[in-house]
Amino acid sequence: MLRNPIIRKMAARTRNNAPVSPLRYPGAKRWMSGYVSRSIVHNDMYPELFIEPFAGGASVSLALLNMGLVESVGLVDRDPMVAAFWRVLFFDTDWLVDQIEKTDVTLEKWLRLKKQSFRTERQLAFQCLYLNRTSFSGILAPHAGPIGGKSQTSRYKIDCRFNKKTIISRIRRVAQFRERVAFVWNLHWKTAVGKVLHMQQKGSLPGATLFYFDPPFYKKADSLYTYYFKHDDHLALRDYLVEFSQPWILSYDLCPEIIGMYKDGGLRACDVNLIYTASHRRERGLGKEVIVSNLPSMVSELQLGVGKSTTSPSRLSEKFHARNVSDECKVAAQTKPLRRRMS
Repeated sequence: MLRNPIIRKMAARTRNNAPVSPLRYPGAKRWMSGYVSRSIVHNDMYPELFIEPFAGGASVSLALLNMGLVESVGLVDRDPMVAAFWRVLFFDTDWLVDQIEKTDVTLEKWLRLKKQSFRTERQLAFQCLYLNRTSFSGILAPHAGPIGGKSQTSRYKIDCRFNKKTIISRIRRVAQFRERVAFVWNLHWKTAVGKVLHMQQKGSLPGATLFYFDPPFYKKADSLYTYYFKHDDHLALRDYLVEFSQPWILSYDLCPEIIGMYKDGGLRACDVNLIYTASHRRERGLGKEVIVSNLPSMVSELQLGVGKSTTSPSRLSEKFHARNVSDECKVAAQTKPLRRRMS
């Protein structure tokens, strides 16, 4: 239960009115906003800066901005198309909206954009949005095909996820947060974190920061992302986080390799239920997610920020206790305290 009654009422009021990311993203973490927001309040922190080194659809950042639980956000993505999209959305909004209004949503247009290699930020941003909204499950990887297939014989045609009015509305809504966006970078996660630490030392970024790491899936990632991780990349992230002293939360798809990897690193993880937005069975399915953190205390049950789960929060709590999962998932690394919320 959220301890601060003001924040509890505010979160309940904003949860169902949270802005929706214009991007459809494999493994989207919109549901994680409820968990992260509870963790922030549970630990009585008020981050001046919330950073997603694997931004993707940026759903958690958008939700926290809307709730007022963070002052600003920083978005990082290795994919130049995704990074360009967020920069153009926030800082060149009218141009992006104009392109959406006048574009044709056709297979021919999809084929042209799929083959072209763009360099300008505007071109990359529009290419990202167009292919994301017209490709199967929003996948931007080179092999991904169009919704409805190239024959377009499916009942779902290429334009079924490209409702211009809805997309523009979402873009306008999200763009209102532009003054609270500290940066949008196209960088490798480790380079970005190093840059943040350097800027903090210089005083150009606040020290009260919370990082949310949502790396590519361990399994089948090469079929979902243009820039995916191999086993050694997952190990490198684990090794870095074990020694990383700033507050962080990590979420992963549940698989034996990840559990073993983080246990070997001296970490303990909570696994929670979620409903995947992308499924290889072409339908929604109940999956598992691993959450690891170095926060002093982690909430033990999942409070979904949006959507529905086939398992209620109370049932989740019972499942945690039944499986002897600790209420407080801690890691060996020590964390520096964030600035506390004033009462």
